[in-house]
Order: sequence, then structure tokens, then C-alpha cells
Amino acid sequence: KVDIPNGVTVINAYAFWGCGSLVDVRTPYSVCSISQSAFEYCSDSLYDVSAISGVKLVDGWVVDYDYDNQPVGELVLTGVRGVGNWALSELENVTSIVFPDSVKYIGVGAVADCCNLKEVSISSNVTDIAGSAFSACPTLKTINIDESNNNYKALNGIIYTKNGTELISFPSAEGFVVVPNGVIEIAEEAFYNCADITSVTLPASVKIINDYAFSECGSLTEVIFEGGMESIDMNVFYAFSGTPWLEYYEFEPPINDDFEDFRDLIEDSLKNELPEEENRKQITI
Repeated sequence: KVDIPNGVTVINAYAFWGCGSLVDVRTPYSVCSISQSAFEYCSDSLYDVSAISGVKLVDGWVVDYDYDNQPVGELVLTGVRGVGNWALSELENVTSIVFPDSVKYIGVGAVADCCNLKEVSISSNVTDIAGSAFSACPTLKTINIDESNNNYKALNGIIYTKNGTELISFPSAEGFVVVPNGVIEIAEEAFYNCADITSVTLPASVKIINDYAFSECGSLTEVIFEGGMESIDMNVFYAFSGTPWLEYYEFEPPINDDFEDFRDLIEDSLKNELPEEENRKQITI
């Protein structure tokens, strides 16, 4: 048995991995994140599998699911406190998920890569949604967030912070995407693996693009910054990783040294992988 002391906020990946004799864990309400595989290969007695069919719970947290008895259709997470990182990723047969009032935290990749997920409903009590929580869910077009939620809102299949300044996730993005004016930040993996995006227009209000925001968007051929950014964090390169269109680029104009450094970074990363001239595509910043 383990009683995790109050004040602990994160249980890291593999923290209790392989603890075959562990049958009981108590987590304080200060815990707001449980990382991938934190309780993997523990005793079967540790997991509460009776509350929600096919879902493995540890003290109210979803940590995994039974691959041989996956949930089907609508999944209602009754009594759940939080969904751990990648805990429900790659579910094949779930079409909708309900996050009721008991849920506060939806972790990194919590329901990522769920190929048939079409709808999610999020209560007013959810306080933390990771940017990549719903990444690579191309059929997720209906997102309902209770209007009384003080932290998030959903419009047209997009999750924003309540004030609209950060775009958290747009899992079903396709074609020409125009980010609304007023958005300042694009969250990590907000558009991850949106394979059918061809163009993204970012308004002058956008100042921050987090890691892997547009990663693995294989059809993306154009990104336009309408007003230019005041500065670019060097990590912005990773925002576009795994996108074959990032082969020719143009800065109009380089506003400061950050832009020059960013250009040098891209050049260095592409020196050994430049495609044939006729296959190059363009990014205009």
C-alpha cells in the first residue's frame, strides 16, 4: 500500500512500474497529473475495473484500459477525478466520451489517436485540458463544453481558453484554416497530425507557437503570419516538425535577431535532407 503525501502534484512516468505487490494507492487532491505507464505492470488487484467497464482506475484516476475488453460506443467517466497522460489513447470503438462533474484534469494525449471518436462533452468542473489531449482524432467534430466552465470554451470544434486568447485544440481541422484574430498562443500539439490541413493563416495577434503545434501535418503547404511576430522562441522549429512542406521558406522581413537565428536553425536542420527542386513547397512568414 502507498499513501502519496499531500502536496505532490505530479506522478511521473513509470513511477510505480512493475510493482507487482502493490494493491492499494491513495492519491491526494493536490495531484493534477499522472504520467504514462506510472502504474503499469502492477498487481491486477490495484486496478478498479468494476466502476467503468474496460477502464482501469487507480484511486479515481484513469490510468489505462483493457485492450481485450475496450469500451464501445459512448464512454461516460462517472466518478473519475482525472484522466492520466495517454490513458485512453488509441481506443478503436469509442464514438463519444462524457467528462462529468467529477473530472477536473484531462492529461497529455489522454484520448489521442481515437480514430472513431466523434463527440466529447466536458463539464463545468474541468480545470486543466492539455493541448494534446485530443490530438490525432480527425473525426472529432463536436466538442461541447458547459457554458459555466470558467476555464475553457468550444466553438466550431475548437477548444479555446475561456478568454479566447489560447487555441488549445482543433482535432478535426482540414483544408484552409484561418485562426481567429485575438488568439495570442497556439498550444502544444493543437493541430498535431491534422493530415488534411493545406493552409493556415495566423493573425497578427499570434505571438506564441508551442512545440509540435503543427507537427505531422503532412498536407500543409502554406503558413501565413498576417502581421509578423515580435519574436520567435527557438523552440518554434519543433512546432513544424514532421511536416514535409517545410522545405522552402521566406521571411518578410526578418524583424530582429530572433528571426535570423530561426532561419539559420532551419537551414542547418535541412542541409542533409533538401528535396529535389520540383518537390519543394513554400512557407511564408
